[in-house]
Amino acid sequence: MRGVRGIAAGLLLLIGVYALTGFILLGRGEVAVILTYDLRKIRGLNDLILLIYGDLPESGVKTLRFEDRPLLSTPMGRLYWHLPKPLHTHYKFRMGTQSYELRTTVILPLATDEEGRLLYWSLLTRDGFKTFSLYNYIRDIFSGRNPYEGLEIPIIIVDGRYRIVDVDRFTQAYRVEENKSQRYPWLYPRRRGHSLIRELLENAFQVYVMNKTYQTYRHIAEAHPELTIEERVKETYAIISSDLPGLVEGLLENRGITTLEERYGIEVSRELQIRIEYITS
Repeated sequence: MRGVRGIAAGLLLLIGVYALTGFILLGRGEVAVILTYDLRKIRGLNDLILLIYGDLPESGVKTLRFEDRPLLSTPMGRLYWHLPKPLHTHYKFRMGTQSYELRTTVILPLATDEEGRLLYWSLLTRDGFKTFSLYNYIRDIFSGRNPYEGLEIPIIIVDGRYRIVDVDRFTQAYRVEENKSQRYPWLYPRRRGHSLIRELLENAFQVYVMNKTYQTYRHIAEAHPELTIEERVKETYAIISSDLPGLVEGLLENRGITTLEERYGIEVSRELQIRIEYITS
């Protein structure tokens, strides 16, 4: 009889701990996103792993605000509850102004494949552009060598701020899109919320700087068709290296940034601080 009671007590304890995962404590200025999962969509072990890692596409999303009626008000905040994992999960984020830091090297694309992947590129260094090929780069990586060893490379760093202007749209930054190629979440962890926004801002920044560098190269090629590729690269270096902060001009009016603002309901401040640092690989 004692054994049965012990098992029952153990089960009740497990259920109690399980139920605790559904509680949310919100402070003033905090918002929670509650994601709902449909267990009927799990078709095999891989989908189960995606569910455990939180990368299974959701069937629903709900926004919970501090102003919503709580289960209990405490000195530490307001307490709410939802069905625990794996049926539901939640993420909290704070409203107000958020800061970010973006970093990029300066790459001049020279050749790409049909899918836009770089085959040949030049990397800006203190002494000029250094040209690489994808084949040699991969060969060095697999042989344990650093392809950029000994190079002094400038890094453009941008410090800025953004704020949430549409909470419901911002919650989309916590959702997982249907993506058939995303089958190994432990290798490619997905960022959410503010972390995802900062990652997307940095991606847009890197693409913008690369495109602007290529535009300089293309203008030189169009104006001086008699120049060889090496001579065009040298001319591009002379222009780019004389004003590295100039590569950031126009970034926040770029379509990549404005699309990000529209999709996720944020407003990026037009005030930026730009600095240049040199690293040696």
